[in-house]
Amino acid sequence: MMKPEPQPQRELTYRVGWKRGKIIQHTDRSPHDENAQSNGQPEPDDERAHAADRLSRIWLPAPMLPESYLRKAVWALPLLTFAISLWLVYALMMQPLP
Repeated sequence: MMKPEPQPQRELTYRVGWKRGKIIQHTDRSPHDENAQSNGQPEPDDERAHAADRLSRIWLPAPMLPESYLRKAVWALPLLTFAISLWLVYALMMQPLP
């Protein structure tokens, strides 16, 4: 029985969208080694935590009006919009024809 010859390492490349990159393989370390370097790419959890930190600086909770004011606004805004629409129609009717 013949032993297969060890194949030379090939360069592994990938493409995500318009970005291209190379996967670096280290033969002296196992892929599950805790001390292995990560090609300079941040871990996904670190990247999400950093994005959440940036978002928390920008996105602040909006101040909320008391419920009684909101209930009154729900009733008043449609009535106000209807009244303004009637006034606009009346103003257009009073325009002199050319």
